[in-house]
Amino acid sequence: MGASPGATESGWATRAAAPGWLYATLVILVAALYLPWLGFVDLLVEEPRRALIARTMLESGDFLVPRLGGEIYTAKPPLFNWAVAGLGALSGVVNEWSARLPSVLATLTLALILVHGTRRELGRPGRWFLGLSLVLAPEILAKGTLAEIEMLFTLLVAASLWSWHALWRAGHSGWRLWLAPLLLVALAYLAKREPAVLFFYLGVVPYLALRGRWRELFGPGHLAAFGAFVLVVGGWLSLVAAQVGWEALWATLQREVLSRGVSAFGWRDLLVHVLLYPLELLAALLPFSLLLPPLLSRRVRGMLRERYGELAVFAGVALVANLPLYWLRGDASVRYFLPMFPFALLLAALVFDAAWTQLGEWTTAWRTYLRRVSLLLYWLIPALVLLLVATTLLPRHEVGRFNLLPEALVYFVATAALAAAWLDRGRPARQPVAVLLPVMVGLVVLGRMIYFNALLPDKAFRAARDHNAPAIAATLARSAAGQPVQVWGEVPWAIWYYAPPGLLERSGQPPRPGLVLYAGTAGPAGTQPVLERFRYKTLELTLASWGVGRPAAGD
Repeated sequence: MGASPGATESGWATRAAAPGWLYATLVILVAALYLPWLGFVDLLVEEPRRALIARTMLESGDFLVPRLGGEIYTAKPPLFNWAVAGLGALSGVVNEWSARLPSVLATLTLALILVHGTRRELGRPGRWFLGLSLVLAPEILAKGTLAEIEMLFTLLVAASLWSWHALWRAGHSGWRLWLAPLLLVALAYLAKREPAVLFFYLGVVPYLALRGRWRELFGPGHLAAFGAFVLVVGGWLSLVAAQVGWEALWATLQREVLSRGVSAFGWRDLLVHVLLYPLELLAALLPFSLLLPPLLSRRVRGMLRERYGELAVFAGVALVANLPLYWLRGDASVRYFLPMFPFALLLAALVFDAAWTQLGEWTTAWRTYLRRVSLLLYWLIPALVLLLVATTLLPRHEVGRFNLLPEALVYFVATAALAAAWLDRGRPARQPVAVLLPVMVGLVVLGRMIYFNALLPDKAFRAARDHNAPAIAATLARSAAGQPVQVWGEVPWAIWYYAPPGLLERSGQPPRPGLVLYAGTAGPAGTQPVLERFRYKTLELTLASWGVGRPAAGD
């Protein structure tokens, strides 16, 4: 195993103690870039479903078996819903803010865990790079502000793999090696089902095989710990199966895991996916992923193995072993691979840390690469400042605009000062590396300001124009005048979420006499008259009466 950088070198870059300033910076950045206007846009896409289940849990008091629209929901386990319900109970309401806050907290926790966990191997530059990239990478920043499962799932998967590796490096074996990681896998399963198990074992098994220790998998300690995993997961599945049956759970497994991304794609689509997917993953981690190409160099990989030992090997094995599962599957989106992003960013942090102290040992080609990347990113900052200025000239929507130009200019000056301070502390050969991190952070923060100032108001405007679930729900409540509205067929969950409690209920077969809401123009036979029509995106919704004043048979 490579020696700890802090044990062999001195100075600002390599002191072993984890800097308190880094933890404080991560908290401040998350508060500044994640929390503002967190509830500004209505819940969209999958978000209303997660929030509605959590609200139903609080209303019914049943937290073990999730229910959606009056029916048991088997597609996803309830862990994320528990988090939303818990924050909703603390705040007094499940709304856009409390539904999205669990993702924010999961993102911050993930960054703090990995920064703290690498304090003995990574020098200070590497830890700063790792922490900042884990909260600023574009895909993480986007998913970390949504009421969706991804960031909580990513936290638990990364924590399971990281805890296993930490226990392995500490010399533990048997149940001491396996129990805590597999309990974390069980929690990850309760967030997003079987992919939690695949991510964990695809990271651990190849690593054990590489080290010639694969027999650990068949030891009594691992089997006992896996039994604890089965007890946790099987206990919850049994509660659900007691109400819906094991056949329904098997059908859910096929639909949600086994068949996803396979059946609908032909070989041409698969070829395009194989060609583009790695580029999409790199784009999701920009600008921090620009530190990954040096891993193509055998010399760089050798330096990482020598300097960081098992840390570099395990991160690389976990990333490479899990990639084919999504790379070779039809329409697997970037978000499916999100649990491996922390390990990709860890490898980028290792490259950054090694370049800070060993750049002179790199080939001329890779030193030139880093210099050109630094120069390119540096000149993108004033371009983004100009773009932010231009956003202040855009026409204002009804939702307004925030005008963050002064904050952006202040941040630009602060970033330039930080870059100068880093350069002043480094040797001349280190300057291209020293400027990289403050410039990367500057780009992401300026991009976030542009999002706040222009894209977020536009998103809210388009959501109100094309979705407008709160307005539809309010109109339904007025038209119903206290009557329940029966839902026939599939109606967007956003309508369910924003409707007053008790207004909507599942329709029977056939509906009972009264109001019926259905999608499209063809509702249950005999539906008349039409009271209201709505449009949610491209879907037409109709509110009508059923069983009231129908013509007699034969008329």
